[in-house]
Amino acid sequence: MLRKRILARVFGLLAGIVLMGTWVFGEVSVNFDAEGNYRYTSFLVEPGLEGNRFWTPVRGIERQRILNPEGDLFGDGRPALVDDPQSGSPLAVWSVRSGRSAVLVWSIWEENGWSPPRWVHPISSPFEDRDPVLAVDSDGQVHLVWWKNQEGRGIVIRSRFLGEAGWSLPRPISSRGIDARYPEIEITGNGPAVVFRSNGKFGQPIPLNKGIIPSGATDQLEKNSSGNDGLTDDPDVLP
Repeated sequence: MLRKRILARVFGLLAGIVLMGTWVFGEVSVNFDAEGNYRYTSFLVEPGLEGNRFWTPVRGIERQRILNPEGDLFGDGRPALVDDPQSGSPLAVWSVRSGRSAVLVWSIWEENGWSPPRWVHPISSPFEDRDPVLAVDSDGQVHLVWWKNQEGRGIVIRSRFLGEAGWSLPRPISSRGIDARYPEIEITGNGPAVVFRSNGKFGQPIPLNKGIIPSGATDQLEKNSSGNDGLTDDPDVLP
């Protein structure tokens, strides 16, 4: 979902994770060229009887290249991935458990490793933030949408990446009184737009190019037991 659009390396995903008829990988990691320059991010998934594994490292590579290697132990959700046009580095957002709720955190690749996970927004909530989606528009702006489960009713929310400042203040997109879930971002001729499922089907795209308020949500999160091609192995990263 880069400005020039991210190209999905589907063949890399299929060839890399299928071995003797079984899926064997569950890892998010960066890859470099012979000169040590970042090239693309691999997202390799292992489906299992007890749910998908997104985070368990399986390749014999340097530990700092792997994002959130203990995430499966904590039940962390599926990550959204995109290359940030401003820094040229891969950016990830995912959901983590926080007591009885779930919140979104983010990390970006820095010179020698992934940054520590930080809150997408510091707003306390007893509800669950789920299924983040990232996209980059033609102006190089990174957009994030997700849905919040509020006692059985879904609300779709948006934010924008502000670099070192973190993320803009989250704002609801869906209308009150409807159950809105599973958002997707489309890159249209008029800019990015979000569609989401309501009453069992997707509605009309809603533009995302409205005003954005900085939130300054860059507090580090400590989790406990309670040249760049902009390529990724995950076709779902495409807008």
